[in-house]
Amino acid sequence: MNRFFNVLVVFFVGFTILSAQTPTPNDWYYGNPGEGYNGISMQKAYQEFLKDKKTKTVIVAIIDSGIDIEHEDLAANIWVNPGEIPNNGIDDDKNGYIDDIHGWNFIGGPNGKNVGPDSYEATRVYGSLKYKYDKAIPSNLNKKDKAEYETYVRAKETVDKEIEKAKGSLQKLDNVEMKVMAAFDALAIALGDNSFTSENVNTIETGDSQELTMAKTLALQYLTDSELKDVPQLKAKIKDELNEDRKNYQNKLDFAYNVDFDPRKTIVKDNYNDPTEKYYGNNDVEGPDPLHGTHVGGIVGAVRNNEIGMDGVASNVKLMSVRAVPDGDERDKDVANAIRYAVDNGASVINMSFGKASALTNTW
Repeated sequence: MNRFFNVLVVFFVGFTILSAQTPTPNDWYYGNPGEGYNGISMQKAYQEFLKDKKTKTVIVAIIDSGIDIEHEDLAANIWVNPGEIPNNGIDDDKNGYIDDIHGWNFIGGPNGKNVGPDSYEATRVYGSLKYKYDKAIPSNLNKKDKAEYETYVRAKETVDKEIEKAKGSLQKLDNVEMKVMAAFDALAIALGDNSFTSENVNTIETGDSQELTMAKTLALQYLTDSELKDVPQLKAKIKDELNEDRKNYQNKLDFAYNVDFDPRKTIVKDNYNDPTEKYYGNNDVEGPDPLHGTHVGGIVGAVRNNEIGMDGVASNVKLMSVRAVPDGDERDKDVANAIRYAVDNGASVINMSFGKASALTNTW
C-alpha cells in the first residue's frame, strides 16, 4: 500500500508543479541559446544567414510508420510522383510499383491490408533458432554452431526476461486497481449522502488512513479536470486509464515477444527469405498508425509561416512517405528496399528513426 501511495503522491505533486510553470512556447527548440531556451537557432538562421538566398526543392524520404498525407500542416509539402497517374492500377513510370503516388508501403499486402503490430527482432531470432538449439548440448557443437547457439541464447534470455517483466507489470497494475478501487469505496462511504464535489471531498477528514488520503488526493485532482458526477464514474474513468496502460504490456505478450506471431505470412505475403525480392507491399503510405512518421515529417517539413501548428525546418521540401516500421521491430529486407525505393525515386535525404538490438541476418 505504501509503495503505490507514494508513487501517486509523487505523480500529483509533480503534475501540480509543472502545471504552475509559465507555458513553454511551441517553437522553443528553434530559439537561440541564452535567450530563454537552448534551441537550434533556426529562426536566426533564416533571418540572417539564409535571408534572400535562393532555394531548390529537396525530396526527403521519411522511412517510418507512415505519414498522414492529408494533414493540414503537411499536405502542401507531400511528395507527388510526377510519373504516376493516380489510382489507375497501372505502373505508369515503370518503376515496379503501381500507383505509388506519394511513396510506398513495404509492410502492406496486395489486398490493401497492413501490418500493425509485429514482433521484435530478438523474438524472431529466438523463434528461428529454437528448433535447432532448444535441446542442444553446447559441448557437442562445432565452432560455427557455437557462435549461432550463443546468438540463440542471448535472444532467448531477452525474450524470457521481457515476458516476465510484462507479466510483472500487468500484475502491478492489477494490484494498483485493487487498492485504488478499495480506496474509492472508502471515499464513497466517507462522503455519505453528500454530492461528489471538490468542496465536499475537501471536508473529508482522512486521519491516519493512507487509503482515504490517497482517494481524496486522486478525487480532487480528477475533479479539477472533468465533470465527474459521482464516485462510480471516477472509478470507471480510472479503470479505463489502467486498461490503456495494460495494452502496452499485453501487446508485448501477444505480439512483440510472441514467437508464434508472424503477420508477415498472412498480410505481406512475400518470400521473406528472398533478399532479392523488392516488388511487394502496397501504396497505402499512411498505414494504421502514422503518428510517429507524421511527427517526424512535421519536424522536417511542416508548412512554414502558415500559422498552423509548428514550422518545419525546411522551407522548400517534399516529403516522400516510405512505410517500413511497424509497431515492433522493422525488418531488414523492408529497410533495404525502402532505401532503394527512396533513392531510385529522387530522394536526396533519408530520415530513418528506428533501431533494434539484434539482427537475424546480414544478407541485406
